[in-house]
Amino acid sequence: CAHGVERWRSDCGCRTGGPPEWNQQWRKPLREGLNWLRDEMAAVFEDRGGALLKDPWAARDDYVSILLDPTDQAREELLKRFASGSLTKSKRAEALGLLESQLMSLYMFTSCGWFFDELSGLEPVQNLKYAARAMDLVRRYGGKDLEPGLMDYLASAKPNDKAFAD
Repeated sequence: CAHGVERWRSDCGCRTGGPPEWNQQWRKPLREGLNWLRDEMAAVFEDRGGALLKDPWAARDDYVSILLDPTDQAREELLKRFASGSLTKSKRAEALGLLESQLMSLYMFTSCGWFFDELSGLEPVQNLKYAARAMDLVRRYGGKDLEPGLMDYLASAKPNDKAFAD
């Protein structure tokens, strides 16, 4: 839209065909919540991933190789390149789980989630599903429950559709 990046973080006013009384005020708290979640997950990733991987951020960037070739062999190759030493089976699973949490952290900002008028629409809900998956992985491998913090932000993100309370 003509508002540039505002479409992805504020009530820019552009419409996609919803009822005239609908707004996009939900974008700001959703964006702030996901930004907070991204930062919290990054801290866990640096801490836990840094203990398992020589360069966790380079490993995260190279994780695309797993998307292109989702085989056990590709996972082994990635760990061979980035593991900080010999990893037990559980530590290997942790490293891969933490990398997957970072992939989900990127996915939760998928552009279509911000484009339309309604928070309860398919696209923002999909972004929240990515966030939920990332939080599940961080809880499992980082031991930190981030859901209550995200829910604090989402409490201010009001849908336009009255069928949904919040």
